[in-house]
Amino acid sequence: MPAAQSGAPPRRRRTPHSHPRSAAQGHHLRLLRHPGPLAGRHAPGGRRDPRPAPGGGGAAGAGRRDGGAAAGGGGEEQQRPPFRAYPAILQASLTQALAEAGHAATPDDLVLLRSILGRIAPHPEVPAALARLRTRYRIGIISNTDDELIAGTVAAIGTPVDFVVTAQQARAYKPDHRLFLHAHAGMGVAKEETIHVGMGQFTDLKVCRELGIRSVWIDRDSEALDPAWQPDAVLQDLAGLPALLLPG
Repeated sequence: MPAAQSGAPPRRRRTPHSHPRSAAQGHHLRLLRHPGPLAGRHAPGGRRDPRPAPGGGGAAGAGRRDGGAAAGGGGEEQQRPPFRAYPAILQASLTQALAEAGHAATPDDLVLLRSILGRIAPHPEVPAALARLRTRYRIGIISNTDDELIAGTVAAIGTPVDFVVTAQQARAYKPDHRLFLHAHAGMGVAKEETIHVGMGQFTDLKVCRELGIRSVWIDRDSEALDPAWQPDAVLQDLAGLPALLLPG
């Protein structure tokens, strides 16, 4: 559910890390807003509060029940150069998984897998949380999948999304910096004007630390956090994002 960020011209409704998440590290939503300093407060647990100071920017993400857009397909395959289209990644991952279980993959298996991935519903709190955030932010999705598959996720969320950026468009998969840089360029924002909200440590938090992007980690599964990838705040789900990012 990784990755929304702030930095667009001010407007009444705004648009980052889904945030949908996935076994193959999937899409994330970002909220976009006009530039501004990060508030100096701290979130529960002593972490810095990422709410924008007056006139500042912020971001948020959404989450799918599977943990992301790319569920079922290809974390390792995505990292092997050269870039391959997402259907090829899914095919390779599915073939390997079934072979390890003693089965041979068929073309119908891939069709079924894509159909299932395209129908996975968001977590129940996501639409309402994003609807509240849209009163002040614009929302964007950064997805480790392709345009066709992410369309089903966007439709299932229901809340309008201003930007959808996929690995297909950037020809790079998370945690490749090029996907994030491509997204920022397309949204017309600088990294300093954004906050990324995501569930993946390797695919979201790692990149945010390396690029200096503010981040909120959605830790639905009580994972052990890699101390090298410390986010600005941690939430169990998106229900708490409006309180964290909107003025009190």
